[in-house]
Amino acid sequence: MKPLPYRRTIFLIFLVAGILIIPTKSLDAMTLSDEQADAITDTSDDTALENPDWETVESGDPVLLTGRVRRVGSAFFQQIVITDAEGRDWYVEQTGQAVVEAFEQQVVTVRGIVFRRKMVLANGKKLADRRELTDLQVLE
Repeated sequence: MKPLPYRRTIFLIFLVAGILIIPTKSLDAMTLSDEQADAITDTSDDTALENPDWETVESGDPVLLTGRVRRVGSAFFQQIVITDAEGRDWYVEQTGQAVVEAFEQQVVTVRGIVFRRKMVLANGKKLADRRELTDLQVLE
C-alpha cells in the first residue's frame, strides 16, 4: 500500500519543529544570562556574607547561608528553595538543584553567589526581587 503524501509532510513538520525546539530548551537550562555570568566572575575574593540580610544583598555577593532545603511550586514547575531562619526563601538556580536536592527537608549550610531576578506579573505589576543562588557548594 502506498503511503499517503500528507503523512510525509506532517512528519517533516514535526521533525523540523523538534530540531528547532528541543535544542533551545536544553541550551536555556544550561546557559547563564550576562548578569549571572558577571556576578560569578566578579567575585574573586572568598569573603562570603554569613547569613546575609535578605533586603540588602546584591547580585554578585558571595553568601554563606544556613537553612532548610524545600521543594516548592506545582507538579509541573517545582523548584528547590533554601528557607533561612527568618522564613525567607532563597531559590536555587536550575543548574544547582542537583547539588542540594539530596538534602531535601534537612538543614544545610551552603556557599553560593546571589543573583537578584526582577519579577513582573503579566499585568505589569512588579513584585519583590527573587534571590537566586548560583555556584552552590554544600558545606554541612
